[in-house]
Amino acid sequence: MRIDGATALVTGASSGIGAAVCRAFADAGATVALVARRADRLAEVAAGLRPGRHATFACDVRDPAAIDATLAAVRERLGDVDVLVNNAGIGRYLPFVETDAEETAAILETNLHAALRFTRALLPGMLERRHGHVVNVASIAGRIGARNHAVYCASKFALAGLSESLVYELAGTGVGVTLVNPGIIATAFFAHPSFARFPATARRRAIAPEVVAAAIVRAVRRGSVEVTIPAHYAIGTVLKTVAPGLFRRLMQRYA
Repeated sequence: MRIDGATALVTGASSGIGAAVCRAFADAGATVALVARRADRLAEVAAGLRPGRHATFACDVRDPAAIDATLAAVRERLGDVDVLVNNAGIGRYLPFVETDAEETAAILETNLHAALRFTRALLPGMLERRHGHVVNVASIAGRIGARNHAVYCASKFALAGLSESLVYELAGTGVGVTLVNPGIIATAFFAHPSFARFPATARRRAIAPEVVAAAIVRAVRRGSVEVTIPAHYAIGTVLKTVAPGLFRRLMQRYA
């Protein structure tokens, strides 16, 4: 897909991967609709973009009415959306029994339900125009379960299943779908107090969000169905499939 001249809507655009994706798409010549809760941070990110018709839209993606209002504003200001990047996401590093109902709802609403709502709203127009691309930013934790991430993994596994199903449903329509599986990324995701218990050795493996953003731009251009960053993390998904018993033993011992 050609990105130059396209309009891309990015959720979770105020920091981390989302902000990096906005910069990458703007550098590639796209007009960017930046969507997130924090208007001040959105303005800061937008100010650093390559000049264009970019616009910011403060929106709590957990609120269906706010999503509807935001999409109407995007349509009025920027026109049709060609690329949707469902990136908004939160996580907690807690055992399942310590993740209360409020935290569970927040994770599922942000990571999964928001993506469903944005996609359901924008996909019909893409299909009518026979042109568009949906990018779902999941996680390697959407392919491999991890301790203390049960609810987060549930939300990302669901996003992976949605993406895989849409690939088959949309074949031949002119609309592409990409599932993105980042590993450990150096973002504010880990700022929540629950991550104080996250292993320091794992945190040291974190890579820059710009690496993920560049991979997303490449994936949209090439029409890639799935990308894992870093790529070698995909070995785990293969091993899990061909030797599940061995994989579980390795996870118990080392992960």
